[in-house]
Amino acid sequence: EKVCEKIEEATAVEINTHKDWQAKIKEVRGLADAFREVGRVPKGKSTAVWQRFREVLLKFNTKKNEFYKELKDAYKGNLQDRHNLIAKAEELKESTDWRNTADALKRLQQEWKKLGPVGHSDNQKTWEKFREACDHFFTKRKDHFAEQDKEFEDNYTAKEALMAELEAFELPKATGDAVAKLKEFMGKWREIGFVPRSKMGIDKNWKQLIDLKFDQLKLSGKEKGEARFKNKIEILAAKGGRELNREKDTIRREINEAQNELKTLEANIQMLTPTGNKPNPFIATVEKSIEAQRKKIDQL
Repeated sequence: EKVCEKIEEATAVEINTHKDWQAKIKEVRGLADAFREVGRVPKGKSTAVWQRFREVLLKFNTKKNEFYKELKDAYKGNLQDRHNLIAKAEELKESTDWRNTADALKRLQQEWKKLGPVGHSDNQKTWEKFREACDHFFTKRKDHFAEQDKEFEDNYTAKEALMAELEAFELPKATGDAVAKLKEFMGKWREIGFVPRSKMGIDKNWKQLIDLKFDQLKLSGKEKGEARFKNKIEILAAKGGRELNREKDTIRREINEAQNELKTLEANIQMLTPTGNKPNPFIATVEKSIEAQRKKIDQL
């Protein structure tokens, strides 16, 4: 009777994982063995106690079977989800759209991590198939850029030489001639083309050098700002459209922020009134800020 009670207690426990069920199955099997080893009971109670033992075991096994049926159904759905991701990865593995395909495969890898479990026999097999498709693409991409970087080494050497030439170059005394010469240098830089990705820092060094040369000229702040900006855009253009779009988005965001600030200033000045016959110094300050904000918007 005590063994039957323990089996009933084991059946009443909520179990939600395969690991916990395996531990509980082992426990109940031990209890069933213990029941059989107890020995004989009085003849009049033998049938009743045996019937109870069979009933508690049946309840436990029914609950166990229900769990594994649900688990099997879940495994089946999860396995199909895995096969779907494998099919998508295999469709992409031969692509040469390196950036977009890499992003797509990384998204598939994140989706894979969120999938539920599958049966033990399918787990490693499906994972290896998915990983093989991903690795195939990323290995191809790595080899492509390694080969490309070799081709770009000559460009890097040419840019180093152009930097050395600009560093040693003495600007003409005539500002117009100096600006024209610097623009010529900037055009040569752009025409050279890409450098290996690991050496793209040279573009930053070039920008600093050009800015330094423009600082040596007798230009207004606006002219220097425009020259620096053009230099920056020349470098971004050499890197490709994505960099230019990022810069464009940044400027658009700055314009929106400046326009919002202008609206706030204009709203504030409407609420201010002159104090007697004397001009209100605060109104003059706000008007100055409004004018500066409008100039900033025009510049952007």
